[in-house]
Amino acid sequence: MQAELDGVLGAGTKRRLPSPDDMGSLPVLRACVDETLRMFPAAPLTNRVALQDDVIDGYNIPAGTVRSLLSLRDGVSRFAFLERFPSCSLRVFTECAAAAQDIFICPGVLHRLPSLWTNPGVFSLDRWLPKPEGAAAGAGEGLAVGSFTYMPFLVGPHGCIGRRFAHLEACTTLAVILQRFSFAPVAGREVRATLRVTQRPNPSLQLMVTPR
Repeated sequence: MQAELDGVLGAGTKRRLPSPDDMGSLPVLRACVDETLRMFPAAPLTNRVALQDDVIDGYNIPAGTVRSLLSLRDGVSRFAFLERFPSCSLRVFTECAAAAQDIFICPGVLHRLPSLWTNPGVFSLDRWLPKPEGAAAGAGEGLAVGSFTYMPFLVGPHGCIGRRFAHLEACTTLAVILQRFSFAPVAGREVRATLRVTQRPNPSLQLMVTPR
C-alpha cells in the first residue's frame, strides 16, 4: 500500500497530500478500507420496529414482535432467525430483540456469511481489486456485490447520510498516516473486537510506529 501511495503521491520531500481526485488511482488503499469495513463494520448491528404484519421469506412477521436478523441476498430481502447462528452474543441479541420487539439488522453477521462471501473470516484485499485471469476464488467479488450484501453504513432512507464523506475521510486519513509512518503489531498482544455503541478494539490497539 505504501508503494502505491509513493507512486501516486510522491515519496520523501516530494510527497504531497492526497485529494479526492487521487482516490481512483489508489485501489489498494480503497480495498483496505472496504475490507476492514466488511470484517469490522463500525456499527455491526442496528434495529428497526415492524409497523405492520408481514411475511418475508416464509417467516410470519407480526407487527411489533419481530426478533430476527435481516440478511439480504442478491438484492432480495431474507430473514433468518438469530438462533441459526451458534454465537452466544447473537442469542443474547435475539432475547433483547424479543423483549424490545425490534428487528435487529446485523451487517456484522451479514458480511461473514459463507453463502455470500468466499472465506469470509479471511482479510483479503483481492475481494476489492479487479479480478485477473486465473485468480483465486473470491477475487473481485466485493466489486460485484449489491448494496444489500455489503452495507457498513446501512442502506435505504435510514442509511448513513454521510457515508460517502466518511469513506473518503477514512481513505484520506489512512493515506496521510501511511505516507509518514510504518506500523507493526506489538508482539504477544491479542486484540479482539468488542461491541459498545460501535465496534471497538479490546484491549486498546497498540502498535509499533516507525517514521518513514
